[in-house]
Amino acid sequence: MEDILWFNEISRDNLYEVGEKAVNLAGLVKLGLPMPPGFVISSYVFHEFLHGNQIRGKIVESLKNLDVDNSELLRNVSTKIQEMILKAEIPDYIKEDILENYDNLNVSAKIFSKLNKDALSIIRAGKETPYVAIRSSIVSEKDFNFNGLQKTYINIKGNNKVLEAVQRCWASLFMPKVIFYIVKNNINIEKVSTAIIVQKMINSDKSGVIFPINPSNNNVNEILIEAGFGLGEAIVSGDITPDRYTFDKKDFKLKDTIIGDKEWIYVWDDYRNETVRRKLDFEKRNEQVLSKYEIEKLADFSNVIEEQYGKGCNIEFGIDRGKVYILHYKQINLKELKAEGIPVKGEVIVKGISVCPGIVKGSVKVVRCIEDLSKINSGDILVTRITKPDYIDIIKKVSAIITDVGGVTSDAAIISRENEIPCVVGTENGSSVLKDEMFITVDATNGRIYEGDVDLEENEELD
Repeated sequence: MEDILWFNEISRDNLYEVGEKAVNLAGLVKLGLPMPPGFVISSYVFHEFLHGNQIRGKIVESLKNLDVDNSELLRNVSTKIQEMILKAEIPDYIKEDILENYDNLNVSAKIFSKLNKDALSIIRAGKETPYVAIRSSIVSEKDFNFNGLQKTYINIKGNNKVLEAVQRCWASLFMPKVIFYIVKNNINIEKVSTAIIVQKMINSDKSGVIFPINPSNNNVNEILIEAGFGLGEAIVSGDITPDRYTFDKKDFKLKDTIIGDKEWIYVWDDYRNETVRRKLDFEKRNEQVLSKYEIEKLADFSNVIEEQYGKGCNIEFGIDRGKVYILHYKQINLKELKAEGIPVKGEVIVKGISVCPGIVKGSVKVVRCIEDLSKINSGDILVTRITKPDYIDIIKKVSAIITDVGGVTSDAAIISRENEIPCVVGTENGSSVLKDEMFITVDATNGRIYEGDVDLEENEELD
């Protein structure tokens, strides 16, 4: 059992040491795809950290018989556990092991495998410590899907910052939404752990996500690519409506391009030493992100990954000064499309992007701030500019979600697919056109919203 493994050392045999997320990343490296180098701090290190600080028993006791439907109690218990982890001291031998491997991230993999420790020290001395992304890879006893529940920290640099981010990732295993998922799925908390992925950062000037199967319509013959300028946080957070490129696998041709309204860009600010959000001017925000060459390159990578894994997934990418990198891979739930019917009467008042299909009728509740959440009743339709983590407790009550911005990988899209809630994102004007108590019909299969109780007819195309 190794405490730290590099991507090229990991196979599926290491699943219970490094977690599904890390195994998937290692698989991409072995496919020969352009990946930034990285290593994984195994789940055994987390166990050693908890044992050395005598925390494990206290965590188990805190979660015993916890009523996770009591939101306030859940948050209090979560805060208590995370504070215990963050206040504990990482043993020196663990610190040294992590930092030694962090120092090696700037050394070529070919050189790294051939040199002894003294030679590596000489090479490292002439190199600046790298920026890294640090993310959790949850390990559990069964094949549960923890996608969207794990914490990631980007643009981390320096020994102290790296150790702090690792400790925060350990603590994030006990965020409210993770505890909720563990309890609701009857997962033995003593069999849940986390590994930590440390990967060299790519300072992307373009970024996005590839879907080998189009999740908007489950078309297995289409690749969907979403892209924006700068770092990928703008897309994943749902803060922009990204460009959408639909690519035909059979003809290997671009079928459709929709230019999104990319109002914001996330970039690394060296002076402030942090990621900052900046507004783009009107011309830039409506400019096409990807070139023909970049789209075809990404489609090539998508086909390679789909052939290997053969399941619904999304693939994060970054482009730095013209070079395309694959950054991350994860499986996603694709809701099966059913012949639920389509509206045949009524006026389409709002259009957007389908991210979870279904047809729902109900009353609108527009949420502009967290205080507005209190007005939502069971079965209401949530309308908002963008969903936020604070909304997670209320999501399970709503019958549909409509947002002004966002794409297929936005927070709203992930939440809706995980909970099988019909969802339309990127409407641009949903929260201004739709008003509280307005009764609407949401055709989330086709991304259309109708005013009133609209009649339906059978949709034979979905049979």
